[in-house]
Amino acid sequence: MLRTIKSMSVLVLSFGIASCAGLLDSNQPAEKIYWLDPYIVQQATVFDGAQSSLAVSVSAAPGLDTDRLLILGPGARLNHYAAARWPDHFPEVLESLLRTTLESTERYSRVTAGATSRPTDWVLDLEVRELYTLTNPSENAPMVRMVLSGYVSCLDSDYAIAMQANAGIDDDRLSEIVAGYQHVLREISRQLVAQLAESCNVINPVTSRLTGANPFKLPSPSLQEPRFYEFFQYDGLVVPLILGTIDERNRPTSSRITSSSSAYC
Repeated sequence: MLRTIKSMSVLVLSFGIASCAGLLDSNQPAEKIYWLDPYIVQQATVFDGAQSSLAVSVSAAPGLDTDRLLILGPGARLNHYAAARWPDHFPEVLESLLRTTLESTERYSRVTAGATSRPTDWVLDLEVRELYTLTNPSENAPMVRMVLSGYVSCLDSDYAIAMQANAGIDDDRLSEIVAGYQHVLREISRQLVAQLAESCNVINPVTSRLTGANPFKLPSPSLQEPRFYEFFQYDGLVVPLILGTIDERNRPTSSRITSSSSAYC
């Protein structure tokens, strides 16, 4: 009986040593974690009034809430690259990156993560709808795609937010793919800053006016009365600023920020 126990102990010990040696000598590639840099707004907002706080929340459609770099191949097959990860699940990564971008505008008193219990906070709620490298043998090269959709709640109203960006890449090397993600992140971030500026009037007319731009009447499907717009250049993007509304006689009836005659110094 004692001899049997000793034999089994030797067998277990030998198996354990072999297993450890197998792990140390594994031919599997070392896992790599990839980092993305946030888009920083170079021309910060000039704002004279009270600043609002903004709570940012990012979720993901089923299958996309992962720290893996995903591939969408032929036949709608969703897969991932081996030994490649983000620092966290991508919704958490993206939420942090977008918060940094929005903080760099200097428009908000604070930019927080997740849901808010403060009724005065503005809320930005986004969902990642597409996030992968598209590969198809019939196409010339793979492409990175990111699509976000959601809403922003500000000024006692809800406004739809939607962003999409694609980046063609030369081959399927991970360095090229991560560079593609960096490109689409920058474009998504620029679109977000511009859409918040349009929806929530987050820029001041003092920023930079386009030469010769004049207020004019545009149809607004979300309101019964047309809005009073003027175009401005904001961080390289042209965005409309809502000044007020226009009545049936083509006259401004209200001004939510300032009148066009006294908007500039």
